[in-house]
Amino acid sequence: MAVLQCPKCLKEMSYSEDIVGQSTACPHCQNVTVVPAPLPVLEYESHLPAAKTTAMGETSLILGLFSLPSLCWCPAVGIPITITGLVLGFVALHTAGRQAAIAGIVLNTIGLAGSSFATVEMASRFN
Repeated sequence: MAVLQCPKCLKEMSYSEDIVGQSTACPHCQNVTVVPAPLPVLEYESHLPAAKTTAMGETSLILGLFSLPSLCWCPAVGIPITITGLVLGFVALHTAGRQAAIAGIVLNTIGLAGSSFATVEMASRFN
């Protein structure tokens, strides 16, 4: 059984698929309507493999986690790490690894700000 909405009274009426293309009367308002063929069900299929889509977000997150301790060890090394993590995070925003990408972007932004500040602070001590 399929369901059709009456164009006059807008109430739903059920019909068997045997009468597709034939006229039928609405049980509520007696309006005669031609029964249309049911619409095909469309299924969405992702063309992106799941393993590759989550890898960039996870890599951004890992680089963000690594960039925070690099503030203490060598801040100048943290700058390229955080920039790479930010790029990967922004690319991964539209994939399946979105949550990891957002966390990576946040951590890498904190790491970049801290590494930049620490590098400037170290450079000013040598002058």
